[in-house]
Amino acid sequence: MTPLPESLRARFERQRYLLVFATILTVLVAISFVRGTPHVPVVLLFALVGIAFGPLQLGQGPAWVKALFFLLVALRVAGLWVRSPLSVVVADTAMLGVFLLGSIAILRDVLTQPMVRLDTILGGCSVYLLVGISFGLAFSVAESAAPGSFLIGGGSLEPEYMHRLPQLVYLSFVVLTSCRCRTRRAAS
Repeated sequence: MTPLPESLRARFERQRYLLVFATILTVLVAISFVRGTPHVPVVLLFALVGIAFGPLQLGQGPAWVKALFFLLVALRVAGLWVRSPLSVVVADTAMLGVFLLGSIAILRDVLTQPMVRLDTILGGCSVYLLVGISFGLAFSVAESAAPGSFLIGGGSLEPEYMHRLPQLVYLSFVVLTSCRCRTRRAAS
């Protein structure tokens, strides 16, 4: 593989979180439109993992982080290939681990930047979106482990995994964006 020209490498380093943020937004929008198409959401999730975390963080990390990353991705593939209730739990837990590992790496990098630029802000926004997706996956693990844990309009979620995951990710973002902060008023 030929190395990137220095100017292209420097440009990629300056705008690395633009690619991450754009990929996450593309996956979140596309997953809503392709729910009926089998395995397309899985391909979109792997696009997110491959494009966002592969070149971004794995080149810099220690060998055990790389091994853990690839183990979790392999567990995700195997879990969705088998398609049993236990394998879906394993697959979602593995993907949750991938997203948490990537979120921690991005957050660590963003917080150690000496100057805040647009790319730094996009990195923070990417972490926020990944937290929303991660909670959606955690909700999916709970639903797979104990069916009927979540209700929509008084009824249970759709049993098909590819249909319920977007619903649970939506629920996650509703919860993230609707938190109320309460302040205590001083007694007068």
